[in-house]
Amino acid sequence: MGVRIGSFILTPEGLLLAGALAVFLLASYSRIRLAAQCGRTTAAALLAWVSVCGVAGAALYGIPGTLEAAQRVDPLPSDAAIAFGSFGGYWGVLLGGLAAAWILRRTALPLLDALVPGILLGGLVARAAVWFAQTTPFSLTPFAIWSVADMALHGALFGALATVERRRGPEMAWNGAFLTTFLIGYGAPRFILEFFREDTVPWADFTWGHHTSLLQTIAGVALLFFLLRQRRAHAG
Repeated sequence: MGVRIGSFILTPEGLLLAGALAVFLLASYSRIRLAAQCGRTTAAALLAWVSVCGVAGAALYGIPGTLEAAQRVDPLPSDAAIAFGSFGGYWGVLLGGLAAAWILRRTALPLLDALVPGILLGGLVARAAVWFAQTTPFSLTPFAIWSVADMALHGALFGALATVERRRGPEMAWNGAFLTTFLIGYGAPRFILEFFREDTVPWADFTWGHHTSLLQTIAGVALLFFLLRQRRAHAG
């Protein structure tokens, strides 16, 4: 179901995905300005850059799904055959932010921390798009269970970080706390949730999401030990 405007077709999924990007930008703008200590133009350019990186990451992550859809005996419509992966989008944003911090000569961790709430809110909206795109979104299929659980995980992590930010202020005393929470707090549960997915391409008996969530959790644990070591060094 969609609305045609000229050569463009507006679908509910497309509108929700556009909304996810808008929510990410709105949630990240003020945090980016504070973290990068930059003006409006620089902040807007930085967000445009990480958004492009996010879309590129989502497209690259979705290549296996796109190829699998193209090889089906019953081919899908061209718009449905193009797969985008939220995991790739998240990592595209973070890697884009890391590159921007290097170019702008800013400390990376505060800038990446500033991107995490927007990633979670944008991901929550985008996941709603995937859920409502199903023919029976309210049925208790494994995919529906996975979608609702993943949306709840996004919301719970954002709520926890918002509570911490409200109590401690936007400038975290421990740089990297938001990023570490996202890497571990989303990566570890997502590994379990991947067992309920039915729409991904398996690779070595696991999905791409399994491998990515495992790598994300390992990266989060490594960052956590690094931050704890730094904190002990400063305390000493």
